[in-house]
Amino acid sequence: GLLVTSLFLGLVNWLEKQGMMVLVPRQYLQSKELSGHKEFKKLSAWAGEDDQLGREVDLVVCLGGDGSLLRVSHMFQDSMPPVLGFGIGERNALYSQTWEEEVSKKMILRCLQEEQVMSVMLRARLLVTIMNPGEETVSVTALNEVTILRGLCPCLAKVKVMVDKTMLYQVEGDGVMVSTPTGSSAYSLSAGGPLVSPTIPCILLTPVACLSIHPSVIPATSTVVLTPSPSSRADSLPVDVDGRNIGQLMKNGQVVVTISSNPFPQVMDMDTSNFLWKMFKATK
Repeated sequence: GLLVTSLFLGLVNWLEKQGMMVLVPRQYLQSKELSGHKEFKKLSAWAGEDDQLGREVDLVVCLGGDGSLLRVSHMFQDSMPPVLGFGIGERNALYSQTWEEEVSKKMILRCLQEEQVMSVMLRARLLVTIMNPGEETVSVTALNEVTILRGLCPCLAKVKVMVDKTMLYQVEGDGVMVSTPTGSSAYSLSAGGPLVSPTIPCILLTPVACLSIHPSVIPATSTVVLTPSPSSRADSLPVDVDGRNIGQLMKNGQVVVTISSNPFPQVMDMDTSNFLWKMFKATK
């Protein structure tokens, strides 16, 4: 909306007045809503390779709801700079503070000028790898979850779940998801999974619409392998990461999930040990 656009452009202009180089996502350069706004001056974007961006940026400032942090995670598939987020959306379960202009601007400057030691929460991310026969391997990171669902197929999704080379169970239902503790407050929670503090190192397994299997919490060191059951009638099952479709799981293919070596470093203004209570209130 106009208020968010005005807030965004005002922050960009203010940071540049402070002598900071400000980069925005490339698609913002094509936005007529931004370029036609009265506060628009100029916008700059990273012109180099995507995998180099994380080494050049000192701080990411994120304004929005929980979905905005997911988009930030998607931008940085490898190493990430610290992320300072201010909630202005309807659901702010992942933020420790909301936007208050004077207070928030001072906090941004303190982070950039390193005037104060800030608390940083290292949110675990998943490394998701799709391997199908005869196809190129696809690897992406997930802040919340990876889901394998039956999609438009009228039959049940039948997916074998292996943990550290041991068969755990076979899901027969709408599908299965593998989540981080951060993702425990999102899709996993709505599917009946537990709410887990993002400070606890673990991986969540949550069946979707499957009466015979219950959610599980396994060690963060685990390797999860998802494969179609030989009795599956579906030729392929869609694989979604943080709400984005990234490919299909084909027959004789597999999806391998581990904890990524590149976490999501979020700057906090509160004791991270109390963050579970804030998540609980935001999801009610």
